[in-house]
Amino acid sequence: MTVNDQKLKPIYLRHLISLNGRHKIDEGDELLAVMAINLFYLLELKKYTFVECDEDNVDPLGLSEPMIEQLKRTVRRVTIDHKIYHGGHSYILDGIQNKDAEIEQELLNMVESIY
Repeated sequence: MTVNDQKLKPIYLRHLISLNGRHKIDEGDELLAVMAINLFYLLELKKYTFVECDEDNVDPLGLSEPMIEQLKRTVRRVTIDHKIYHGGHSYILDGIQNKDAEIEQELLNMVESIY
């Protein structure tokens, strides 16, 4: 791709961390999900970490399972990590905002786990 006469170098994602993300593939969104999974392959994604919480009322525990299965099926050489924490939807983000050292360290460990 060229922008302002400059050829851009590709950007490769090594690790994607989904914090209680919307993992559910709704009816009609299948094509978008396939495109997203293909994008993971093209970006040479090495690791995908799914974070879910057992008291999440927004995105209930277990919604990541279909996406995990699709990643396993379609993306070669990707490490999938699935972490489950005791708390609500924004458990990790609330912990960081409240300067909870244990939660901050847990997130740092996730980020650094690919290096």
